[in-house]
Amino acid sequence: MTTTTPFFSPEKMHTESKDWLSFVNFVKTEYLFLLDTMKDVILPARNDDTQIEKEEIIDAINRSEKRNNTITRMVNSHIRFLEDCIKKNITKINVLLLTNINLF
Repeated sequence: MTTTTPFFSPEKMHTESKDWLSFVNFVKTEYLFLLDTMKDVILPARNDDTQIEKEEIIDAINRSEKRNNTITRMVNSHIRFLEDCIKKNITKINVLLLTNINLF
């Protein structure tokens, strides 16, 4: 099966990547809100039956936060790559090729 990849200019991809990073950073603040809520509201209501569930929720939030941090690093790296492409005036086709090479 053949798939096609739309061609975007480095400038367009750079703008889209910065928008994506903005969303990922928003998610990061939501983790802090969730953890604060867990600590301030849910955890003080001690009930031995739900303690395991509370710990599982906190663990899930922490795992998700770590994945989000990985995505943040990847998007930042991609943004820097695109900034270099823009500075060097690299063409659309070269960006596509270089992006695909960087995936490996």
